Amino acid sequence: PDGTMYWTGFTHGTLNVQSPGGKPRVIANGLPGLNSLALNAAGRLFATQVFAGDALWEFDPAGIIEPRLIARDLGGLNGFDFAPDGRLCGPLWFRKQVVCIDVDSAALEVVNDEFNTPAAANFNSHGELFVIDNETGGIYRVDMQSHQRKLIATAPSNLDNLAFDRDDHLFVTNMSDNAVYALEGTSL
Repeated sequence: PDGTMYWTGFTHGTLNVQSPGGKPRVIANGLPGLNSLALNAAGRLFATQVFAGDALWEFDPAGIIEPRLIARDLGGLNGFDFAPDGRLCGPLWFRKQVVCIDVDSAALEVVNDEFNTPAAANFNSHGELFVIDNETGGIYRVDMQSHQRKLIATAPSNLDNLAFDRDDHLFVTNMSDNAVYALEGTSL
C-alpha cells in the first residue's frame, strides 16, 4: 500500500525490495528458483521456489528476521494469490493441481486437479478464482465451493501469469510470444 516494490531474482535466489525514494536492497538470498511472491491482507510477505527449488517461504518485509519455511516439495507452487478466507491459493505445476494452503499450519486442500500444466491463479475483486494452463492456453474460472472449473477463454499456449486491474479486466502473459493479452468477455 505504501508503494514499496518487492521482486525475486530467480537465478540469483534473492528477494529484493525498494521503498519509494529508496535504493534497491536484498532482504533474502541463497534460495535458487525464487519466483512468485505476494503480500497477504495483513502485509505478510510470501514467496516460492520453483523449477530450481520447491518450497514456500514467509519473509520479513524488512529483511531483519530469517525466512520461515512453510512447506517443501509441494510440486512447483507457481503464481499464487490470497483467497478471501486468507489462504494462499495457487497452481502446483508438476502435480497438475490448484491448491489452497493455510500459511500458518501448512494444511493443504486440493481445489482442482484437471489441469495439464497450471501456471498461475488469481482472484478478482468478487473472490472468484481464475487459473491459466500453460500447456493448453486455457483460461478457467474455478468454483471454490464445487471445485469445478469452467473454460472462459483460450489463448496461445505458454501462458505464464495473469492479473486483474481495479475494474476486474483480466490480463494474461505469454512467454513464447512475449505478449500480454486482455480478456474482453470470452475472447482475447
